[in-house]
Amino acid sequence: MRFFLFPITLLLLSACSKAKSPLIVPGEYDSTTFINNVANQEVLRLQYNTLLAEARKGRISGQVVQYNQLSTLLNTGEPSLKMCSTPYFATQMDTTAGWLADLAQSSGQTYIPGLSSTQGGVYHGYLFNEKGLELEQLIEKGLLNAAFYYQVTQLIQDGVTLEEVDQMVALFGANPTFPNTSNAAKTSTPDLLMARYAAQRDKNDAAGLYSAIKEAFIRLQAAVQAGDKYQPEQDKAVADILVLWEKISFASTIYFCERFRAIMSKNNIEETERAQALHHYAEAVGMIYGWRTIAKDYKMMSDPEIDVLLSRLRVAPGMSAQSYLFIIDPYNAFPNIFQVEQNIQVKYQFTQAEMEDFKKDWVLEQGR
Repeated sequence: MRFFLFPITLLLLSACSKAKSPLIVPGEYDSTTFINNVANQEVLRLQYNTLLAEARKGRISGQVVQYNQLSTLLNTGEPSLKMCSTPYFATQMDTTAGWLADLAQSSGQTYIPGLSSTQGGVYHGYLFNEKGLELEQLIEKGLLNAAFYYQVTQLIQDGVTLEEVDQMVALFGANPTFPNTSNAAKTSTPDLLMARYAAQRDKNDAAGLYSAIKEAFIRLQAAVQAGDKYQPEQDKAVADILVLWEKISFASTIYFCERFRAIMSKNNIEETERAQALHHYAEAVGMIYGWRTIAKDYKMMSDPEIDVLLSRLRVAPGMSAQSYLFIIDPYNAFPNIFQVEQNIQVKYQFTQAEMEDFKKDWVLEQGR
């Protein structure tokens, strides 16, 4: 197994690159073999979308979703979406007391947020469990890391081939054109999966997270094409991709937290807005939860640090969630949201200007 180390350790590899020409990095990604190389990753994305489409049916008032159907979709395929997920996240999803079962049990009913609520259900267009947690979003956002990022970590353990570079791009949700937009009206190959959120966090000024990870993918492909003597450059590019993916994920967590705060800081809040705020809260929870149990060699945020964030959001692993508190008692919940953002900022050394930028969806802001 090859461990891809983070930047400080990688400085030690520089001595290995003597007596060779500098790596030539082109301006664009070579798409020659991409379509043929990513068939399995396209199937995985289809499995993901199919599961989520079934789960979203529970948002409709009176619509019952069956656990057996959800479980079947999760387990369909060779490999299945469940097999492609971290064992921890797969278990959380698919047991008789897991997230899919809880989602199904909540469907077909109406949810009234509060301490005394004894059932989940639909609350103004979203399906929550009795604790106020939108499990659909926990699963959707969680799998971006617990399945798609996890699969990247499996690909890189024994070095990277050109085929695997293409597969990493597909798992990220990008295309060799790297359009930097999730808007299907603007391109025939919109960014999907985590690439969608990378585009949203990027101001399209060639200095953002999307531009950086695009450059790292192109650099990795060039290093692999150049051969084994550029192994240090390959390792550095892979390490950069891992760090950037993680930063994009946690930058998007900040965005979701800010969407929640923007709604819940209003003077007069409609019930539909409370439901939307709780939806954004669940997006943040899912984006964090998916990192849990990813091997420490492949992430910056440790599991104990992840658990601190989840505890602040009242969804500590192994404990009963108290998500509803964030909309029925926002005054006391706000400090927790703020602390989550602060912890993330310190961990990834985001500047205050970056934190301000992360409050916006730049694809929407710029109409691109």
